[in-house]
Amino acid sequence: MNYKLPTGAALSILLLAGCHSTRHEPWQDAKVAAPLTIPAGLDRPGTSSELTVPAQAASVEGAVQSNETMPPSSVNLGVEAAVDAAWQTVGSVLAGSGVGTILSRDDATHSLGIQLKGSELDLPKQGFFHRLVHRAPDLTRSYYAAVAVVDENGETQVQINGDWLAVHRVQQLLDGKLK
Repeated sequence: MNYKLPTGAALSILLLAGCHSTRHEPWQDAKVAAPLTIPAGLDRPGTSSELTVPAQAASVEGAVQSNETMPPSSVNLGVEAAVDAAWQTVGSVLAGSGVGTILSRDDATHSLGIQLKGSELDLPKQGFFHRLVHRAPDLTRSYYAAVAVVDENGETQVQINGDWLAVHRVQQLLDGKLK
């Protein structure tokens, strides 16, 4: 007589029975609470000026666009030169590199916006495991960065903000050129 079928069925029933938990979890008794009320005599704070754009960022506002696929990135490069000299160097390096298109430039605030095509990014070759885990960037679309030269506490800083790939490429171009 063959006992494999009844033994297999009994084992399956025992395993399936073990999957059902009869434990009571605290969240199962949760109730919906009434919304919070503002006590009499107090007003809600105004929200009209919460998200104001600073003057420096406003000059490159059109250049930096939202990008749902790439995380934003920010890099600050310390420079020994004065703000005006560093700004001239940044402008000439980015304009003369042939990489990307300068979308906006404001000499008064020492800021510019740059657009780089995916094919201009000069990406390093990634290993097998990196390619297995991470999604490859889209080389058919554009990536954006905003570059500003500022004086922070007496030190000249080059701030690069935007899409990670664009920030990385602009940083590669500027490294070694700024002193």
